[in-house]
Formats: sequence, structure tokens, C-alpha cells
Amino acid sequence: MDDVQVPEPLDQARNYAKIKVMAIDTTKLESLRADYKALTQEPCPEFFCPVRYEHGVGDGLMNGHILPSGIKDATRTTVIQRADVDSRFGGTIEPHLIDFINSVTFDKWEFLDKAKDLAVTGGDGKPATLFHASPKSQPPFPKIGLKKDDGTTAVSAFVRKPLAELGTSGVLKVEGALKIPKFAVIGGMLKAAHLALFHLFGYAWVLSPAGRLIGESLGRFVRDPAKRPDPVTHFAAFDGAFRVLWKVGFGWDSLSDRRLLIHIDSSGMGFGISCVFAANGKWLLLTVPSFWASSTEPFDHMLDVYKGYLANPGMKQVVYVAEVEGPGRVAISDKPLPLQFVPNPIITDGAGSSTPIP
Repeated sequence: MDDVQVPEPLDQARNYAKIKVMAIDTTKLESLRADYKALTQEPCPEFFCPVRYEHGVGDGLMNGHILPSGIKDATRTTVIQRADVDSRFGGTIEPHLIDFINSVTFDKWEFLDKAKDLAVTGGDGKPATLFHASPKSQPPFPKIGLKKDDGTTAVSAFVRKPLAELGTSGVLKVEGALKIPKFAVIGGMLKAAHLALFHLFGYAWVLSPAGRLIGESLGRFVRDPAKRPDPVTHFAAFDGAFRVLWKVGFGWDSLSDRRLLIHIDSSGMGFGISCVFAANGKWLLLTVPSFWASSTEPFDHMLDVYKGYLANPGMKQVVYVAEVEGPGRVAISDKPLPLQFVPNPIITDGAGSSTPIP
């Protein structure tokens, strides 16, 4: 997965305003207000946003999906969110996350529709650039259609070569690359994990040092005045937090089953929590710092170990399954999982990966 300049919003982003906003559960909203008041001893007159860290409803509240609804097969759990915050992610980085997660399901036509740097090779054996153009433009190049087996046209595009040089067989070789900005994916998954933990723990997560670390990073992205903020600037510090299990799975996920992974280092200190998301037959892990700090395990030390894990996921550790049974109640399994974390070859190192976590 390459780091590239974030392009113009994709179709999902352009159509975002057309998506019907789901009405909120007022009982759940009252529960969140009561939770905030119990933790802070301060009133919550409307809604305390877990991303902007401020009171208010912005453009209104909505039940937003924790994982983007554009993912073909994923748990559809929702959480109360500000609509303006949700749309900021939906109009910038989440379309890239959707493409990345859905890419495992693409057939060749879906791939060609999303791919960049397309090239076509005909009878002369020399590749030529294949490109799409604005409907209002009239490029001085021939246009070809790529047809499915049933004869319908799947993709139409312009080619920078005279048609005669492509040959007369009607058979062409088309190649391209699916380029997805790495830190847009990481940022989208950070948002999903943050909201998943908000769903499971309420404001106990949001107001913890770990929750603030993640939430305020997301908040800075939302407040960035740029039309399309650079995800490298905001999320490069979390390089290594996201991984995909391509060949193995758990049979459960954090949203459907209220389970998490707990990471414990060689000294016995819990330093990380992984949210597990099942999507399109794969399991996605996003690891955040643990928020169970204590006087003997202060957050700063825990955070240093977490940073060490991001830099070296193969560090000595054990991982346990934990089930969130209710507010303040977490049951941890008595046996560790036989997991060994290694650098993820799909999520490559990229620009800004040395940016320090604030």
C-alpha cells in the first residue's frame, strides 16, 4: 500500500450528503450524558463529543457506523456521533479505507475501475497509457471499451496511441495498480477503534490519557483548515498500529462479541489494547495504548512500551482475550493466545513514520 497524495474525494465522499442520517436513540444519549456527569461531576447539557472534546451537537447528532457502511461485509454497529465530525472523515480518508478493505473482494472489473496508472498493450507489444477524462473534455486520443464475456462494456477509457498500433485481434492486456494512501487507512482505523472503545467503555475510555491521545489526534484532523488534510501529518505517529490477519482469524470481533486483545510485556505490564474487526472474511487489528494505568504502571511508562511495540511488533509479549461484560467489568482469559506479531508486509513503511506521538 503506497503513500500517495490524497486525491479528489472518491464517489463515496461526493455522495455522502445523499446518505440518510439515522435517528439517534435518545435513551442512549441520556445514558451517555449521565456517564459523563458521573465521571467528571460536571453536567452534560447536550453531548460531549469524543473526537472534538467539546460540548455541543455541531450540525446535529446521528447514529454513525463505527466501521464505514461502504465496507461490503462488516458488523454494522453504530454509536452516537456529531454529523459534522462523521462527514469530515467520510469526505476525506474513509473512502480510501473502504477501498482497501473491499479490495480483497474486487473482481478484475472493480479493480480496473479503482486502479491508477493504467496501461494497455496491444499487438505491437508496447504499453500505452490508458486514462479517464472529464465528461466536458475532448482529449485528442481514441477511446476504447473493455468488454466482459457477455459483451457488455465494463470500462471505457482513452488511450495515448493510435488504434491501428493496438492490433486487430481485439485482445488487449491491461495493467494497473491500486494505490491507497497508507495513513488514510490508519487514520480511518484509529477512528473506528476510538469509537469502538467509546461504544464499549463510554467516557471512561474517552477521558483516559490513552483515549485522549487517540481522540485528540483525530480531533486535530477534523479541525485542520485544509479541505483535505494530509493524513501523514496527523497519523504517521501510529505507523505499526494497524495490521491485517490475511490467513488466520478469531471467529469473533470487538463489535459483535465485545471482546478485545490485551497486550502484556515481559515485565507483566499491560501496554496495549487491540480492537478486532471482522470485515470481508479478514480480521483487522488496531492497537492503542492501554488505559488501565495505575500508580505502579503510570501512563507515560505504558506509552513508552506501546511506542516500542509500534517500532518492533516482534518484541516479547503475551496476548490475552478480554471480554467486556459491562461497565467496569472485564473478564480476561486465563491462557494467552499463540500469536506472534511481525512487521506487516502489506502495510509498508512510509514518509513520516518517525513522527513522534504527541
